[in-house]
Amino acid sequence: VCAGLVAGIAMLRARRLATAAELAEHLPADQGVIVGVDVAALRRSGLLAGLNGSRVYQEPEYAAFVLETGFDYQRDLDYILAWFRPGATCMLLRGRFDWPRLRSYVSAQHGACRNSYCRMPGSTPDRQISFFPLTKEVMALGVGSNEWIATLLGERKPSRRGFKPPDRLIWIQAPGAFLRDATALPAGTRLFAKAMEDAEMVQLSLESGAAGMAVELDVTCRSPEAAST
Repeated sequence: VCAGLVAGIAMLRARRLATAAELAEHLPADQGVIVGVDVAALRRSGLLAGLNGSRVYQEPEYAAFVLETGFDYQRDLDYILAWFRPGATCMLLRGRFDWPRLRSYVSAQHGACRNSYCRMPGSTPDRQISFFPLTKEVMALGVGSNEWIATLLGERKPSRRGFKPPDRLIWIQAPGAFLRDATALPAGTRLFAKAMEDAEMVQLSLESGAAGMAVELDVTCRSPEAAST
């Protein structure tokens, strides 16, 4: 009976995080840039295979990570929901993880795991990496100067209830205030962002259909005049 109860609770918890909207409730409550990537849909469409020869895929550090942990995003990752602000990154990754091998990898990288919460140094002092299993198939991952940053993803946030991530292959949502710092934006995007820096919210999304690829822009403005601009 006890085993059945434990299994039932585990299944219920996993089911509650089955959708992007349910994952989004765990994002930090503070404002930030939010990105969603439906990796499983990209895989089904064949677009993910195009990254096979990318620079990221060929990085020696990533190749070593795949070798030691058995985790390959091309095969094992299904969805990414990420939250960014200067100096902090929080990500919810849904997929298939070999948790014992991941813990062994952390130890090999001079990190430590306690009660399933793992911490390890990154490439620089301000890039401390931490993660833990939110469920068996969802990793809560944080990168920042604080080695406990992943704990921001542990609890559901009432302010995030009702947030509905777009049903798109890739999407990014940013408050207009985050577009005002031109130095933080890639070259080539600054003029585009300049026109929307007074917007309340900006969302870009990528969709694929029979007619090809489409990028949609959705901007929430404070006035009709600002929307026209």
